[in-house]
Amino acid sequence: MKPLSLIIPLISILLSCTEAGDTAKGTSSWVSRADSVLSAYTVKGDYASALSHAIMLDSLSVEKDDKEGRLLAAAYIGQCYLAMDQYDSCSIYFARGKEIWDAIKSHEPGDNAYKAVYVLHNSLGICAVNIENDYEKAMLHFTEGAKTASERGDTYYNIIFLSNMAVVCNIREDTSGIKYALEIYEYGKKTSDTSLISNGAYLSAMFYSNLKKQNSIWPSGRPDRFTPKSFLRILQTQYCCLIRPRRTLPQFQRTAL
Repeated sequence: MKPLSLIIPLISILLSCTEAGDTAKGTSSWVSRADSVLSAYTVKGDYASALSHAIMLDSLSVEKDDKEGRLLAAAYIGQCYLAMDQYDSCSIYFARGKEIWDAIKSHEPGDNAYKAVYVLHNSLGICAVNIENDYEKAMLHFTEGAKTASERGDTYYNIIFLSNMAVVCNIREDTSGIKYALEIYEYGKKTSDTSLISNGAYLSAMFYSNLKKQNSIWPSGRPDRFTPKSFLRILQTQYCCLIRPRRTLPQFQRTAL
């Protein structure tokens, strides 16, 4: 079950993406302020405090008839219960959040509504893996989240979904999932993001290991420069970038591929 640990930490990333003081487009200012407070608690792992404030956000959203506020509250409450291993409770709030989303998604929802639905898709996927052992269901949730994120140009969220999809495929020993790992890697190269390059290379190396065990062949259509040894060199050079930051990424990349 070790691979599951690669999925679980992504939850708090999704719930702590709003910077303090920011007001999300199309979202009430008081909801954005509440989101900043909740984000501060979740990034610290203080889920008890986050849960308390999320419940207050839910009550206030009901009072003001703010559906996006209720959606965000449902995502936070469900997320907190999931982190606290209270699976029955988290399922109730995730289901409530999905109902709210289905009611507002055709009415130009604001940024925080999309943030909340990304959390819902990601969390429901994690529940499907950790609780139900239903990998097909998990892939449906992650795929739906990735599709929405891609259509909106929300690359940050799309990368998270791709990572989760790659991990689930690896757990299932489904080597077709290497396409998700390579997409992460290529985006990291495009943006010179060493963490994404390393993540994509690491996931790709795991898929290659499965291909080797299955005596299978590398997927068709891959760039010729991708080989098992090249992925190892990529990981080595990214490590060098981290411990010797004065060296630029291109300097290392010239020898990596």
